[in-house]
Amino acid sequence: MNCLVDTNVFLEILLNQGGRKKCETYLQGEKGAASITDFTLHSIGVLLFRQKRPELFDKFAADTLPQFTILSLSKAGYSRLAEVNTRHGLDFDDAYQFAVARENNLAHRHPGQGLPARSEPGGCSSAVKARRKIF
Repeated sequence: MNCLVDTNVFLEILLNQGGRKKCETYLQGEKGAASITDFTLHSIGVLLFRQKRPELFDKFAADTLPQFTILSLSKAGYSRLAEVNTRHGLDFDDAYQFAVARENNLAHRHPGQGLPARSEPGGCSSAVKARRKIF
């Protein structure tokens, strides 16, 4: 089954945060198809450009884009974001990820509470297809 990998999995690695090793192991060890959202790609770009690290974004994009399917929220999905916020108490970025995962019948994997965690029902025994070390 396919999974949607959360922005924070990549940020842990890119920003060399405490969960970096766990996220690297997760990306390298899981098998199966994986996706990211356009929102993830844009968020990482905005953050790295603000930090004056555009070269790191270039490397991220070069290493990541061939490995992942990039998904966007449908036009109809935008009208459901407020409901996702109200029902699940999610901020915009998490509501967007949740809505994309739901539209595409994907499990949503993020680094919180012992990676990989599922915030979207549907199961996912194999989450990420990353055959080489990213970054």
